[in-house]
Amino acid sequence: MDRERAAAIVRVIERNAKSCNETRPFELPAPLRRGGRSVAEWLKVLRGRGRDAYRSPPVERESLWDVLESVATPPQDRLAAAIVLAKGLSADERERMKRAADSAHPALRKGLAVALASGDDAALIRLLT
Repeated sequence: MDRERAAAIVRVIERNAKSCNETRPFELPAPLRRGGRSVAEWLKVLRGRGRDAYRSPPVERESLWDVLESVATPPQDRLAAAIVLAKGLSADERERMKRAADSAHPALRKGLAVALASGDDAALIRLLT
């Protein structure tokens, strides 16, 4: 098989896998779920500043991308994943997050823009409430 054909097959597989992910809801990893926390405390945990954040097991970034990119996942969970991912995004990841925002409800799109830009906690708290 030549390289061009192999690359074309890989692109089709990736496109089909992505389309499956977009229609299947993904759960936010347990350490990042809101639970009984106030929105402000939850936001601190999402940003890695919460008092119990250091006790939590690490979360795989790709699982957060699955949550963010799935249109079937609840908007609040998608925004929470974006807040965690927003720390230290590469240029490619920023574009990936913008693409996820394009598929989002307008209110979620606004939250993703805030998470990408200033990280304004007051605005995020309003959106998470």
